[in-house]
Amino acid sequence: MSHTTGPGKKVYRHEYDGPIITDESAATTIVLTDLTCNITEDNSGPDEAELRIWADNNFQSHRKDMDNGDFWNLNIKLRFSYRVKIELWDLDNPGFPLYDDHDHLGTVTINPDQPNGSGTFNQDGSDYKIGWIPG
Repeated sequence: MSHTTGPGKKVYRHEYDGPIITDESAATTIVLTDLTCNITEDNSGPDEAELRIWADNNFQSHRKDMDNGDFWNLNIKLRFSYRVKIELWDLDNPGFPLYDDHDHLGTVTINPDQPNGSGTFNQDGSDYKIGWIPG
């Protein structure tokens, strides 16, 4: 199955959310610039923040402890033709004695027609903002 996402951009995608193959001749490049923590999910202390990033079928993750007012200079370059999906998680201690499972703080999706912008993660009482620019 294929579809066109814009002038000259053709994306090939297997059905049933299978593997996504980046069409290098029509790929978009962006740079994730920064992540700002306005309000943590944790009530005491910083969040153990983890960004999980899929650029088409390429996965990477990045971790940093973040507290209210913290700024994380990301500078992560991504090349894709279908989409970028970014999840933010607070990695807590799921075992004894606290039994606090990891918390999904939200998902941001970036399409090829959005080379510049920002998104927010605000689940579980958190408030984070991520930004990106053309790469």
